[in-house]
Amino acid sequence: MNKTEITKRLKPGCKLYVYLEDTETALKFAEDAENQGFLFGDGKKPTERTMEMIMAVNEDKTINYVGFTGFTAYGCKAKKIGEKTLIRVDYKKHLQKANKKN
Repeated sequence: MNKTEITKRLKPGCKLYVYLEDTETALKFAEDAENQGFLFGDGKKPTERTMEMIMAVNEDKTINYVGFTGFTAYGCKAKKIGEKTLIRVDYKKHLQKANKKN
């Protein structure tokens, strides 16, 4: 299994927020998400749009931008977004850890 596989981080009843520290990490996330079949809700590919610092990844293989509430939830370490458990992933650290295992 690909160590950077985004879908392995998704769990039923959860919302995945991915932190993208820099442009290089954001581009890698967009490429990985697209290669794994993720799209924006309107069908646009991740590489067709600019990534923001925090991106939401959904169980239906869509991604979306987060608003002020999402940034606040991420920053204050909220445990839930609505009824869903919030899972945070620092994508740069995730990639570094995956590379160490290879």
